[in-house]
Amino acid sequence: MRLVVVLVVLVAVVGCRGHVPSTAGISTGSDFLASAPSDQELELGRLAQTGAHWVRLDLDWEIVQPRGPGDWDWSTYDALVRMAERQGLEVLAVPIWTPPWANQGKSLNTPPTDPATYATLVREAVSRHRAGGAAGTKIRAWEIWNEPNNPPFWSTAPDAPGYVDLLRHAYFAAKSVDPDSIIITGGLAPNGDLNQDPHNARHPVNFLKAMYFSGARNAFDAVAHHPYAPVPFSPLTDTPGSIGWNSFAYTKTMHDVMTANGDGWKQIWGTETGPPTGYCPGCVTEQTQVQWLQEEFVQWRTWAWAGPLFWHAGRDGATGSGVAEQNFGLLHSDFSPKPAFHAAAGIW
Repeated sequence: MRLVVVLVVLVAVVGCRGHVPSTAGISTGSDFLASAPSDQELELGRLAQTGAHWVRLDLDWEIVQPRGPGDWDWSTYDALVRMAERQGLEVLAVPIWTPPWANQGKSLNTPPTDPATYATLVREAVSRHRAGGAAGTKIRAWEIWNEPNNPPFWSTAPDAPGYVDLLRHAYFAAKSVDPDSIIITGGLAPNGDLNQDPHNARHPVNFLKAMYFSGARNAFDAVAHHPYAPVPFSPLTDTPGSIGWNSFAYTKTMHDVMTANGDGWKQIWGTETGPPTGYCPGCVTEQTQVQWLQEEFVQWRTWAWAGPLFWHAGRDGATGSGVAEQNFGLLHSDFSPKPAFHAAAGIW
């Protein structure tokens, strides 16, 4: 009887690896790393007031290892993680951007020539930020790259096999120094409509299928997805065919793919979501942003297999800009709160 009990406990522990409560997080905007440390601290402090548990921070490879494989500078990232922890925020780290020395002088969004060089970055980062590591901080969760199905972040043609090669190298490197680390796939970006092109290789559903076909199954603890609702349609739009183009709606389809491949017990983490506000193309009103935030978090928590959901972003890059990317924040660029900031505090 004792042996049976021990085996049951072991199965429960292993089966739950990568599972965390469905808590709220915030993904920092593209301008966060370029901000002054005083502004970064102020932003994180304000965002912590919403009740968010997580903050998603890029680990910029070109900053940590700018000049070659033997050149390391952890000062910037260590400071950011300590800053987040001072505000009571747990970090989801995203190692991303390839320095020129690692991809034959190509652009930052070109994957490394040898995925082992990226794996070295991940291994060193996980070792440094594990419990008892050199940084004196603790990062549990690591998202391997960002939007590998999206050209601005992965410059090549659709390449699920190439991404899986990177993922597998990173996964085993991380586990070698911290077996309890949670390794999450790179969040997949919305792309197209399966009704119009059921074979679109960049669509998250198809890209995830291709990842499994390429051997991804044993190389991650959770899948990351970016369930942005397609403006002007709300996240809960449920019309004929909407599951093919509404990325929030096809989150469940993605979990069905995981189940079909024996991974139904794993979570999907929504590591970016939310609409920009203003009068720019693709933007919504600030009141609509409130409505969508409420709809998404209420629905997300009904899915037993859903992990944390991260709102993008913390603060606008330039409130009122005609570029949608500059207007995603819960805070205006002058740090004043949008109505969604107060709504988040009410439901997170």
